[in-house]
Amino acid sequence: MARLLRIGVLASGGGTNLRAIMDAIAGGRLDAEIRIVVSNNSRSGALRRARDAGIPTAHLSGATHPDPDALDAAIADALADRGVELVALAGYMKKLGPRTLARFRNRVVNVHPALLPKYGGRGMYGARVHAAVLDAGERETGVTVHLADGEYDRGATIAQSRVPILAGDTPSTLAARVLEREHALYPQTLSRVANGEIDLDAVAEARIAESQKVNEPNNLTYKSAGVDLDESRRLKSRIRDIAARTQGPETLAGVGAFGALYSLTGYDDPVLVASTDPVGTKLKLASMTGRYGGVGEDLVNACVNDVIVSGAKPILFLDYINMSVLRAEVALALVDGMARACAAVGCSLIGGETAEMPGVFADGAFDVSGFVLGAVERSEIIDGSTIKAGDAIIGVPSNGLHTNGYSLVRRVYGLDDDPAPLFAHRAELGETLADALLRPHPPYYNALRPAFGLAKGIAHITGGGLVENVPRILPEGLSARFDASSWRIPPIFPLIQRDGGIADDEMFRVFNMGIGMIIVCENARADETASLIPNAALVGEVAADDGGGRVVVE
Repeated sequence: MARLLRIGVLASGGGTNLRAIMDAIAGGRLDAEIRIVVSNNSRSGALRRARDAGIPTAHLSGATHPDPDALDAAIADALADRGVELVALAGYMKKLGPRTLARFRNRVVNVHPALLPKYGGRGMYGARVHAAVLDAGERETGVTVHLADGEYDRGATIAQSRVPILAGDTPSTLAARVLEREHALYPQTLSRVANGEIDLDAVAEARIAESQKVNEPNNLTYKSAGVDLDESRRLKSRIRDIAARTQGPETLAGVGAFGALYSLTGYDDPVLVASTDPVGTKLKLASMTGRYGGVGEDLVNACVNDVIVSGAKPILFLDYINMSVLRAEVALALVDGMARACAAVGCSLIGGETAEMPGVFADGAFDVSGFVLGAVERSEIIDGSTIKAGDAIIGVPSNGLHTNGYSLVRRVYGLDDDPAPLFAHRAELGETLADALLRPHPPYYNALRPAFGLAKGIAHITGGGLVENVPRILPEGLSARFDASSWRIPPIFPLIQRDGGIADDEMFRVFNMGIGMIIVCENARADETASLIPNAALVGEVAADDGGGRVVVE
């Protein structure tokens, strides 16, 4: 009887690749035995499938081992204790640590639903891979089995199989055909390793030799170092066309110029108001779901809403996108969202920078920041200086989290270990968690502008909630008192609170809790002010600070 290859499988989801491996073993097509199945998701289908088959299992994750080094050691020990010779990743949604990779050097394999090196990296899995392939107009895609190293989808290729793209393909139809090919190629490749046809050490050495060849004289290029100038030039040309949709005659020079030029007219004594903001860790959820268009809107509106509190009109916006590897389809989705948001408030998307910086971020990761400039007549600046006790506080509703509190949300739902909860429909919401969490931050300029003449102070309720943002406009000696029963709190907030066991005070200190902006006005003009702003309502009043806190929510 042939010696069986001892395999350990790591999986996070339903375990369809695990099933394909098990079927190949049962059918005599793979001379191997699965010694253990490890998952970072205690509810994964892979664990259930393994237990039903009598295969030993282990749930090892950030929940069981909060320290990353301890988790790495636990995974390595669990595999080694079962005598594992080859580690097969089967939809495992975490990078392996250095101890596991060192103990199983050149013995960790993964399967990816695309023809690497294209469409790989952090966040590129599932439907988002196939959507990216179709968006790019590719004629074929496929499956890659590769060695796993410390980066996402960067290890040496072991085997590939191509899948043609058919007319009318959607991400779901393409995914079904690629998955079928994946379930065939992965066990076949493992079988070739088991019978000695594939030498994994030789595969790794060939990759090293190829890398060294690239570095020989006359072969080294900027592209081989990770920066694709041609792709960057093509992308910037497309960005220029998108940005042009937002630009009027005031824009004298925009995208592509060394410095953007804007003609400021129509003011007697203009004061410029500037602000900058990132999107924050909402980007992580966008990467987990492959939904980037709303992030562009988030970026613009987070910045714009900060300058309008002074009564300013947003006039121009610049962005900065920094990627480890240039992903044109993601950058274009971001910029398209920015353009929509800028057009909605009459702001020129006048320029920006898209940088490819290999080595700065983990593969596939990126960051995005925005910069907005507004203008207001000096005599019309809203600064809160005339606010007094007895003034009314008008609240304008939020549509969800906007761009704050996402680190806490990721912890509540364990999304860094397993993003599956994002895609589950929640009856409390009437939609998926991802739909609720990724709803774009709305713009408030058009809604608030009619009330600028009545406003004594305006606050944008961002990170820190009412508790930290309202005092920014209150003169010393005053506090704000809110009646929480006077506005509707969107269902996403009580859901997060319940699922995370979070105290009321912490919720109001982290999240906007349903209030996106507040306007302070004379009490006698509260009804008039609220009537000028869609869905606005009286939510509180200004009072003398009695030592009970600058903001009190009752």
